[in-house]
Amino acid sequence: MINYDFNESTDKDLKQLISKYEESIKANSPQYFNENTLEQIIDFYLENAHVNRAMIAVKSALELFPFSSLFFSKKAEIHIERKEYADAVEILEKAEILDPSNIQLLLLKADAYLSLSEHGEALKCIQLAIDFCDKDELADLYLEMADIFEDWEKHDLVIEYLEKALIIRPTDEEALNRLWFAIEICEKYEHSIAFHHKLIDRVPYNLLAWYNLAHAYIGMKKFDDAVESFKYAIAIDETFASSHSDCGDLLFKQKRYRDAIPFYMDAVHFSKGSKENFFNLAVCNEKIGENQKARYYYKKAVKIDPHFAEAFFRIGYNYGTDARYNKAIASLEKAISLKEKNVNYMRVLGFMYTQVEDYTKAINIYEQLIKLEAGRKENWINLANVQFDSEMLEDCIETLDRGEEQFENNSEFSYFKAAILYVSGRKKEALYNLEQGLAKNFDEHYIIFEINPNFANDPDIRNVIDLYKN
Repeated sequence: MINYDFNESTDKDLKQLISKYEESIKANSPQYFNENTLEQIIDFYLENAHVNRAMIAVKSALELFPFSSLFFSKKAEIHIERKEYADAVEILEKAEILDPSNIQLLLLKADAYLSLSEHGEALKCIQLAIDFCDKDELADLYLEMADIFEDWEKHDLVIEYLEKALIIRPTDEEALNRLWFAIEICEKYEHSIAFHHKLIDRVPYNLLAWYNLAHAYIGMKKFDDAVESFKYAIAIDETFASSHSDCGDLLFKQKRYRDAIPFYMDAVHFSKGSKENFFNLAVCNEKIGENQKARYYYKKAVKIDPHFAEAFFRIGYNYGTDARYNKAIASLEKAISLKEKNVNYMRVLGFMYTQVEDYTKAINIYEQLIKLEAGRKENWINLANVQFDSEMLEDCIETLDRGEEQFENNSEFSYFKAAILYVSGRKKEALYNLEQGLAKNFDEHYIIFEINPNFANDPDIRNVIDLYKN
């Protein structure tokens, strides 16, 4: 006998039964087992994923009870488990002859046809089951119909049959959850609003109906109505975290950060809290100037997901706004280690390096950025600025020369180069580049005075500027 992993709740008699049955098989000494006993044995094997043993048992059962629709259905279940769907259909057709009004047989047959993508045949099975069903089974059969249409990707009909099920059972959780998904696909928001109002009129404290109604209002861009609907859902069950979270998301997208915070707070209170909840909560606090709280919630997000690069980036950026540059650098370096070549992260890290005067690392970052996006002017200017600040004047001029080749008609490179050449003692070249800049864009000549205000006192510079001004 196989050493089965019997749990404590397994009935002692069942253990003995399985042992007795397997001993009889091993000894090739068939014993009589009644119908209920054989059903227990087959179910035990199926529940423990011993499909082949279940098939042996069901064949033995059919030898003893050749007209049992129950054992035909069990055999069909095993074929479905083995993905032998055509065999399952064949078995079920035999079973139907014995018990034509058995709904479970029809449902199994529908499942087999659905797995064969024979949607029309599956529908016929459910429609026949509806003819035989009791009133209290009708909603479940409508859900089965919705399953078929969902697999068939006929979402309008999915909505129709889910709504039929909900008319019978207005608070059916499965139907309400699936209905919203189908509504989203079809974008039938206006229809959804009308239908959910009907449900709410019948059952005012219908939590998921209010929740779905809120999402339908979002689809119609009636955001205030959506918020009110979420609030009704929360009033019905404040522990339903999705209402808090989704309302927070709605307010967040509207940039109503202060209003979103209490909803996110409740969302994480009534659930474990997702990394997205904590991240958005952090952003909200950052937007209203609560940087310390923002960092606290960003850190909560990375605790849930240690590979959450964007959260590490936001921590670094946030530290930077508080002029805590070394801490900013540590978080930004972590973000880039998780998401290499992210140019946005690299730009901010380059800036932070300049703030702590780590020019070597800043230069390295800006050189990488130029390789990644040479067509972005700011990368060349930033590299030249760092080289200038670290007194690498020749390197700075070379960078500006290369940048000028990339951006021929941009005056900024000419002005910047004029300023650098001037402080390098190469005044003639400086004046030439100043003229180049003035010819391209006179209005931007203020750039040279930003680099060195004393240039305004040089009469040669003033004369060239006045010449182009006139």
